[in-house]
Amino acid sequence: MADDGDTVPELDETNNVRVAAVAIGITRPELVVTALTGPAKAGTGQRITLNTTVRNTASPPATAGPFTVGLYLSDSATFDSSTALLLGRRTVSSLAGGGVSSGGTTVTVPAGLTDGAYFLFAVADDGAAVIEADEGNNVFAAASPLVVVRPDLAIGTASASVTPARLVTVSAIIQNGVTPGAAPAFAVGIYLSPTAEFDPGTARLLHRRPLTGLAGGARTTVQATLPIPGDVPAGAQFVVVVADDGDAVPESNETNNVRVVTPEITVVPAELIMTAVSGPVAAGAGGAIPVVTTMRNLGAWAAPPFTIGIYLSPTASFDLSSSRLLGGPRLRGLGAGVTHTATTSVTVPPDVVTGTYFLVAVADADNEMVETTRANNVMVASRVIEVSSSSKSSRRARQLSTTRNASPNGSWSGRISPRRLRLRNSVIESMPSAPNRPSRSVSRVVSSATIRRALSGSRRATATPPTCGRPPRPVSVPPPRSRQ
Repeated sequence: MADDGDTVPELDETNNVRVAAVAIGITRPELVVTALTGPAKAGTGQRITLNTTVRNTASPPATAGPFTVGLYLSDSATFDSSTALLLGRRTVSSLAGGGVSSGGTTVTVPAGLTDGAYFLFAVADDGAAVIEADEGNNVFAAASPLVVVRPDLAIGTASASVTPARLVTVSAIIQNGVTPGAAPAFAVGIYLSPTAEFDPGTARLLHRRPLTGLAGGARTTVQATLPIPGDVPAGAQFVVVVADDGDAVPESNETNNVRVVTPEITVVPAELIMTAVSGPVAAGAGGAIPVVTTMRNLGAWAAPPFTIGIYLSPTASFDLSSSRLLGGPRLRGLGAGVTHTATTSVTVPPDVVTGTYFLVAVADADNEMVETTRANNVMVASRVIEVSSSSKSSRRARQLSTTRNASPNGSWSGRISPRRLRLRNSVIESMPSAPNRPSRSVSRVVSSATIRRALSGSRRATATPPTCGRPPRPVSVPPPRSRQ
């Protein structure tokens, strides 16, 4: 066409167009699926290969550009893209007129399918990327349906045994009874049940073992040695093994996942007894003190881990509500018939009121285990502890140091504190009264130097230094001088 747009004024505007004498033929591509094959049976979650063949039935040069072949699964023999499940796609870069493209595509059968027969479909130019002469012949159905089966996990055999170490050993065979229904990842649970009827609400989970999966027709063995918790009641307990504990795998049969092991096991309780507790006779508020505890397990089975509570009580009768917790050392357990002695450093709370207290040790202070009796778990120290401020505690410690330097034969030995000791004749034996004066209580201040001189003298008397409840020990003192 000349002067296309009419930009030039011409004398004759009717002769600007010329039509060629030969017609040009235009042909569009025409894509069709001619074959779709795959396995006759597959399990949920299984990977399978589907083979497809696509032909461009148009004559050259009608070439189809890039397009995809979609693979679908449906429970209906009539294809409906809104309800069919897309399994995967195969990409074809180009296909010339009259050309053929064949290939295999690996897809996964959805895990959520139920057992049954499903229909396979292949769709050429899935996504409508190519303009074709006929868009109604792109869908192709496989000649045979695909039978889908779910796995069937079950417990084959199971056994259990216990030891006095409070351990239970469990062995079980887990099997998948369906071929080729491979099971994806799942877990095996091991429980203790008070009854032979498994109830997740009352059974106690001991262990859950994860497995990566189990092929159809395969089996595997699960073994575990597990501690029995201390709060499991004494007596008969049933070991229960559960396949697919948590219901992660849809199965063809969900009723055979539980196995109750027979015969049952018998759980024996521990029996803890606190036999001794001791500590210093004086302490300062806010200071650290060593406490020695001794306990024993009288039971026939080992005791599981537990805590020893160390308390400061204002009375010799332990009352948790009025006592102060000083520390709680943790024991990993205690074997049958075993005695355990330990020294624990604990701290006296800084706000404890000055006064006399009792150290108390409590076995299994947190009530973590079942015992035959808990009446012997508490032990109160036979000797009191005097708690005071830090300065008073230091003076008291020096006094006790002087007291401990007394020798067994009644005389003082070793170092003597340079501080003066006030001794009254009411606690001094064989000390005569001054002449011409009636006998009465007389206070004397005796220095350490005087006591040392008295040790070498011939005349000896007996005195009682401060001992905080200890028996009196003899001390040499000089005779009194007469007043003129």
